[in-house]
Amino acid sequence: MIRSATLREFIRRHRWRLGALVVLSLLGAGLGLAQPLLLQQMFDGLTSGSVSVPAVLILTAVVITQALLAGVESYALARTAHDLVLQLRTRVAGRILSLPMVHLQRVPQGEFLSRMVSDTAASSTVLTTGVFKLLAAVVTFVVAATLMATIDPVLFVLSLAITVFATVLSTVMGRLVRAASAQTQAATATLSGSFERTLTALPLIRAYSVSQQQLALVVADAGDVRNNAVRLARLGAYMQPVMTLAAQALLIVTLAVGGIRVADGTLSLGELIAFLMYLMMMVGPVSQVGSTFVSIQTGLAAVDRVEEIASAAAEGENRAEPLRGSVDAGERLLALDHVTFEYPHTSVGDVTGIGPLNLTIRRGEHVALVGPSGSGKSTIFALLERFYEPSSGSVRLHGVAARDISLTDYRDRLAWVPQNSPPLGGTVRENLDIEQRGLPDDVLRQALQDVGLFVDRDADVLDRQLTASGNNLSGGERQRLGVARALLSGRSVLLLDEPTSSLDVISAERLSSLVRDRAREKTVVMASHRLAEVRHFDKIVVIDRGSIVDAGTHDELMDRNDLYRDLAAQQNVRA
Repeated sequence: MIRSATLREFIRRHRWRLGALVVLSLLGAGLGLAQPLLLQQMFDGLTSGSVSVPAVLILTAVVITQALLAGVESYALARTAHDLVLQLRTRVAGRILSLPMVHLQRVPQGEFLSRMVSDTAASSTVLTTGVFKLLAAVVTFVVAATLMATIDPVLFVLSLAITVFATVLSTVMGRLVRAASAQTQAATATLSGSFERTLTALPLIRAYSVSQQQLALVVADAGDVRNNAVRLARLGAYMQPVMTLAAQALLIVTLAVGGIRVADGTLSLGELIAFLMYLMMMVGPVSQVGSTFVSIQTGLAAVDRVEEIASAAAEGENRAEPLRGSVDAGERLLALDHVTFEYPHTSVGDVTGIGPLNLTIRRGEHVALVGPSGSGKSTIFALLERFYEPSSGSVRLHGVAARDISLTDYRDRLAWVPQNSPPLGGTVRENLDIEQRGLPDDVLRQALQDVGLFVDRDADVLDRQLTASGNNLSGGERQRLGVARALLSGRSVLLLDEPTSSLDVISAERLSSLVRDRAREKTVVMASHRLAEVRHFDKIVVIDRGSIVDAGTHDELMDRNDLYRDLAAQQNVRA
């Protein structure tokens, strides 16, 4: 039974094409099996002093037709393989893009890259190259064996005994090959992740002169790949001599016994030649079983790895209800009701979770989240954006539990600016109009001017190419771009997580003032370390070690909250 839902779906959708390939493969095998019978007639005719011209013409036509069919089959198999790889990669990419953030943060990016590229490519061998070669080999083996038994039962029994022994041994070893292949693929994924992390942190690595230490880690992972690959090659090497010795033994036994039987008149020369050709047809599939079986087992191991991703639960799965008209018509827009969240991985001494949190954000209200680093501000944004799901309690939108609203409908109301605001790559225009709404160029240029980005550039600034990592932008430029994108989105709620942390004090206050001015009619939730930026917000929420310790205006908090006063004193912010 095929274990992968993707493979089953591929078979269902392409059953006619796959059926035609089966017919093509069997037809080619049939033409090959007909050739020894035609040769037998020719050689028996030669021994009797006459050659059948029609038999020669038929044999020639059969050989040419088989060669042409082999070319057509090769192309069709290759095309089918590429179609399957495309479908696998489409499904894997779609699933990775929809996995919960907790899952994405737990697995190295290199692991996803390995499954997206190498594992999907290896998976195609199960259904295409491996399966079809094995199918043709089985048919050829069965028919050739039947005809050999008809020609000479004694020779057939001898050859079959050797063949069965070699086949059983190769099958047992194939199980070991599959396990070794899975380990090799896992080690390759680890190497990809290790090298990807090294490239990402390359400036830091060079700054602290730890290139050799990082290289040693990468080399160690590469050594694991090498060791697993050598083990896999060693298992394959064990199989090769077995198949070679079996083929040689078959040939020697057949020639020796067959020669004796021709000499005593039990076999004709044409029958011996036909038997030898069928023997080669039978030995050929058996000798291919080793490599084909390795290919199939490698593909099955890759299928297992692909299916782990393809079948993983997506975020918000089975929550497809849009936000309907029966919602809270009051001013209560967003709320955290007794929300707790447990971090999946924490170090000893770290905060293991946050909450319970109770927070109400009203329509049109500007709310600031302040507190020491690591207090949980970014986690609250992740909960509001539904990157994380609460361990208990609920996030509510218009009085409706967020878990009961489809993610698309929920997030369509929120514009999010993360701390580092990474671009997508592509042009400035594509990054500003991320939803591809076709916003006019003058609107996009005005947005850039408003946030003070690229103000000294020419009119072609919208066509400037940005790298996916954003390394051709400064941290402040990435943040300005993120704010401009959020303001252009037209969404009613802005979630701004430290949107000015990479800007100088003056630029940060100007950008914060712009946000307040341009978002007067919007609901704004903003985290900031700089109290001067948020002192005029409608509500300031003080967070410490995962808990809300107070909330109020700047003046109210200066009067009653020691932590807020300490933060203000450190930043020379007065009442």
